[in-house]
Amino acid sequence: MHRISALAPILFLLSATPALAEKDNGTAKRAPLLQKVVDCRGIADSAQRLACYDSTVSALDSAEAKHDIAVVSRAEVQQSRQALFGFRLPSLAIFGGGDKHGEVDEVKQITAKVTGVTEGSYGIYIVTLEGGAVWQQNDSTTLGRRPRVGDTATVTRGALGSYRITFNGGQGFKAVRTQ
Repeated sequence: MHRISALAPILFLLSATPALAEKDNGTAKRAPLLQKVVDCRGIADSAQRLACYDSTVSALDSAEAKHDIAVVSRAEVQQSRQALFGFRLPSLAIFGGGDKHGEVDEVKQITAKVTGVTEGSYGIYIVTLEGGAVWQQNDSTTLGRRPRVGDTATVTRGALGSYRITFNGGQGFKAVRTQ
């Protein structure tokens, strides 16, 4: 029985994470290997149930070692969503699409330090943020003060897929993420 209770955290993470779910008719499906582990619960005989858990967990461990399956935490999903903020992502469960319970918060803005600023053609700014995100101005707004390295930039999602970047809580411009 100790082995089964030791599996509880692993099973919880796998069942709580929609990362590998496939969409079919709008409902999320479990990864087949996870479903096999869950199906072991239905075996009445203790010895057979334990044998089922042992074999399926072994297969699950092997699949994870070969990178055929991944277990990610909700925090890791949120961190990835923040790192990818500004890119159009496919509606995959790993990015929060298809999260039927709405438990993964949608990222509506990010805040980061400016690590680089260049001025491109026609006076547009290209701003690099910590973490490597690169944003390019895509409007004709003229700023009273040029963005500088060390400024705090806040990028906010706007209407119709647009984004606005402001510096130190002040002026800003519309931007598009390029990297």
